[in-house]
Amino acid sequence: MNPVLKHILETKEVKAASGEMLPLHSHILPDEGAFLQQIIAQIKPRISVEIGCAYGISSLYICEALAEVGGERHIIIDPDQIRFWQGMGVEHLKAAGYEPLLEVHLLPSYQALPRLEAAGLEVDFAFVDGAHWFDYVMVDFFGLDRILKVGGVIVFDDTDWPGVRKACRYVLSNRAYSVFQPTARVNGRKGSLARRFITGIPIVRDCFDRFVKPEIVHPDWELHLPPGEQQRYVALVKRANDTWILGEDKGEEGQRTFRFHREF
Repeated sequence: MNPVLKHILETKEVKAASGEMLPLHSHILPDEGAFLQQIIAQIKPRISVEIGCAYGISSLYICEALAEVGGERHIIIDPDQIRFWQGMGVEHLKAAGYEPLLEVHLLPSYQALPRLEAAGLEVDFAFVDGAHWFDYVMVDFFGLDRILKVGGVIVFDDTDWPGVRKACRYVLSNRAYSVFQPTARVNGRKGSLARRFITGIPIVRDCFDRFVKPEIVHPDWELHLPPGEQQRYVALVKRANDTWILGEDKGEEGQRTFRFHREF
């Protein structure tokens, strides 16, 4: 582990520019850091994006793994890095020796991501830990999806927060994404045989879809979404570019019509 990251985790303190020692907070825990590094070691991203930096703990985990696989650039988007976090996240990354990897945008993600797309950027990995309202998480996903390569991975933090979880349910229900680790499915649960038989009948399934909450019709375990109380993060892999087309509401894999929608 990088000495800077190791020291912060051991002391649970960060040093402000004034020299004042502040308690560490709003950071990912070691299990999530290891999870991020495992993904990076597996997919070997060249360029990554992170929304939300704070004190830079997740950034340190990510950059450490990127350096080991030959990553070229880590883009941080954090409008509050200077005015709220006093620039400490970026300073920690510099102290750890990762400045050559860094590209920092002190803008809201809804402004920064379109600029990256307009510049022709394509990325392989993203970590989302910005504003946790549903609409903001969805805007983060939409902007990242526009620049994420097929086979790329997006990790969402704090999936036990309702807005983040609902956004993940939308992505898994409506877009060509799946959970990166299918084994995260709880005990391989499939639901009762009776439930699967009944909901397998088209007319019954249609009634369920119309009148029963989506979380009951398509529970989290059916989407392979880990329970929030057990795992507060999830990785989603992009399977295809599901482009929009005109026509009926039934599309092939990799296509969506304007009428296509699944409740989530």
